[in-house]
Amino acid sequence: MDRQSLVGVSGGRRPEPKLTTELTHGLVTSRWWYPLAIGPVLFLAGLGVFVVPFGDTLTFLENFVIRTAGFSLLTGTGVALFSFGLAADLTAVRGSTIEWTPGTRRYVLPALLVLGLLPVVAAVYLFNRHRHVGVP
Repeated sequence: MDRQSLVGVSGGRRPEPKLTTELTHGLVTSRWWYPLAIGPVLFLAGLGVFVVPFGDTLTFLENFVIRTAGFSLLTGTGVALFSFGLAADLTAVRGSTIEWTPGTRRYVLPALLVLGLLPVVAAVYLFNRHRHVGVP
């Protein structure tokens, strides 16, 4: 293909933009499961920051502010990564020719209604994804 047809000057067909999800013989090679796996780790790290004491040099108010900020930043990032990763990976898996069609309600509702279940839901989804898709 020459340069003019790539740019679209010669009226040739433009190449399709590459998506992050590619199908190889009907299998999903999406990498959207990465944020889905990292989200619960950040969520648990945020809980750890809130629980682990920092020391006696800080006042109660300073200690509480640092803990709350760390907790909010880490857990919020973890929940957001999990949510976006799950939504994108569900779309990628459903768009393939694999027989497994994971249900949204089965994975999204428990994780977002009871945030403590987020690591469990992520582990169950990744286990089922590995069983049916073969990747992670």
